[in-house]
Amino acid sequence: MGIEADIILFHPYDRWGFSLMTEQQDLYYMRYITARLSAYHNVWWSLANEYDLMNKSDAQWVRIANVLCEHDPYRHMRSIHNCRDIYDFSRPWCTHCSIQRNYTYLHVENTNKWREQYRKPVVLDEISYEGNVPFGWGNISGEEMLRRFWETMLRGGYPGHGDFGGRTAESCTARATSALPSCGTSSPSARESSCVPPTKAATTA
Repeated sequence: MGIEADIILFHPYDRWGFSLMTEQQDLYYMRYITARLSAYHNVWWSLANEYDLMNKSDAQWVRIANVLCEHDPYRHMRSIHNCRDIYDFSRPWCTHCSIQRNYTYLHVENTNKWREQYRKPVVLDEISYEGNVPFGWGNISGEEMLRRFWETMLRGGYPGHGDFGGRTAESCTARATSALPSCGTSSPSARESSCVPPTKAATTA
């Protein structure tokens, strides 16, 4: 079917303890996951979903990426996904940009700028969700999603689709036990932790 599996290795919404491991455990995990999965031809590595919400330094991310590169003999595609702060994709371990931006203005319109800045393929894997929730990251129409796809492609980028619906403002608010910062949205409301969708159609290791 030609499906590529963008495997998310770390993320701040972790319920299994991966985000709480020590650095030594992180590096062991990288060696383990590459041994288990790198032989699959359709694997991409997403080092983290919303890396800037996690308690890791830039140097730690680089060390993790270096171990991933060292132990993946097939040199699969590699990147890292942001919440607010776009990563420095000029780093040699990154094969492409993986960018979340869903402001009301200037999101996919920045595709040209990022292509010129990083000189790498630009994947806009979170340009808001097609949905009906009351937050800016999850309430654009199908027509607006289609427009963003066209604009991204015409500017030389690669857009990603996501949809999120079926939850009301009341259910989101009632179920929230904590709040995480809004990730580049036009809404001043923080993301409710119980209503955070998975970023991208991806597999979490």
